[in-house]
Amino acid sequence: MQRAPALRRLALASQWLRDDRLAPKLEAWCRREVPAAALPDSLLETLPIEPDEFWSWHCTFRSPRLRRAQPLLGAARMTDLAVNVLLPWLWMRAAEGGNARLQHALEQRYFSWPPAQDNSALRLARQRLLTARFDYLTLADGGRGVGGGFRYKTVAHITLKSIANNPELDPDKVEARREAIRDRNPGASDQEIERLLRPG
Repeated sequence: MQRAPALRRLALASQWLRDDRLAPKLEAWCRREVPAAALPDSLLETLPIEPDEFWSWHCTFRSPRLRRAQPLLGAARMTDLAVNVLLPWLWMRAAEGGNARLQHALEQRYFSWPPAQDNSALRLARQRLLTARFDYLTLADGGRGVGGGFRYKTVAHITLKSIANNPELDPDKVEARREAIRDRNPGASDQEIERLLRPG
């Protein structure tokens, strides 16, 4: 099954790809002077996100209609998209076109981009990795310490698949929990709702 955010982002990408002036708009954005803290918002202005009749109200093809329309992309995901897709793509276009000035501007934009926000999958993986006890790791040569290497026992490992299939991270269930929290706390901010969603 395709993950819900991927479907919503594909719908958004199809909106952007209908614009014949996408690349020139992005290149003009790269040439503008924008403070580092304002980069995600300025890119959201450059790539407008129009509400979609279906995807603004659904997480998957089969999910029930949400109570409130949700944006297809916010500033946090814009950071992922910019750093992992748009800026590298634009840099390659500039490199192929021999535009060293634009390449330099893109490098500056890439390195000055504000840090990404955390998400539930990263929090869960970090929690499991950093707070777990690893009794199955023993030193291969106690006299040499860590430099002597480790002796491993066979254990189940955390994989991307196990994180992706974790029911705690299922988009429909997370959205249902988010809606329940909104119902119980009508005046809660988005940050407060996200804090209440976190386990523990």
